[in-house]
Amino acid sequence: MMIHDNPAERLLKILQDGKNENVNAPCRAVWARLLNVEITDHALMMSRMGKVMELPNQIISELKEKFPNQSNTYEHWSKQLSHAFLLQNINDKWDTFIKHIDNHSIAYLQLSANLLQSKSIISLIEKEKLNEIREKIDNLYKEIIETDLDEKVKEFLLRAMQKILVSVDEYNISGSIPIMDSIDMVFGHMVVNDEFRNEMNKTPITKTLFERLSDVANIVTVSQGLTELSSYVKQLLLGES
Repeated sequence: MMIHDNPAERLLKILQDGKNENVNAPCRAVWARLLNVEITDHALMMSRMGKVMELPNQIISELKEKFPNQSNTYEHWSKQLSHAFLLQNINDKWDTFIKHIDNHSIAYLQLSANLLQSKSIISLIEKEKLNEIREKIDNLYKEIIETDLDEKVKEFLLRAMQKILVSVDEYNISGSIPIMDSIDMVFGHMVVNDEFRNEMNKTPITKTLFERLSDVANIVTVSQGLTELSSYVKQLLLGES
């Protein structure tokens, strides 16, 4: 069971789940299950698979930075994973991918995950909390649609909410950083863009928006071992004293 959040842990969980799949099952169907996409949604499947393929570079980059003398911990599994992606046949059996991921690959990837976690305090956001975030943002999305905000402002906010929802759905691949990046985009826009802030202050949804985004930000920052969003920041964003 994964309790920490780092790119090696996320990749390890995906591969371990993949090792439990039937090797004779259709490759495309297995990826659909692992990536939580409809088997007919080819674009989304390829997009998420691409993000999985990016994980090795993220892991190796972090290992080189934090453990420059530990190249032996990733050389084997990264080579095997590269072969797996290059040689798999998405229209054939799952075996065309998973046969390349041997027990040594899993063991060395586990070591990489343990090394990264030794220098990290980021913990896993529980499924219940992710569902809470999804519900808050989904309801907010619907409320924004019903407002009489300027169309450009509304479009910006809806796009930001959609990015958060996508980030929540892809949390098992990309972790918590994309969620915070989308929230930061809204907070930052509110601070630096006077026109945007003035338009937002015309509608009562502003307080609801920032309270819910602050709630979501607090869930994420606590998982990252950081303190909750300060009341001062909330006052700054909402213009309250």
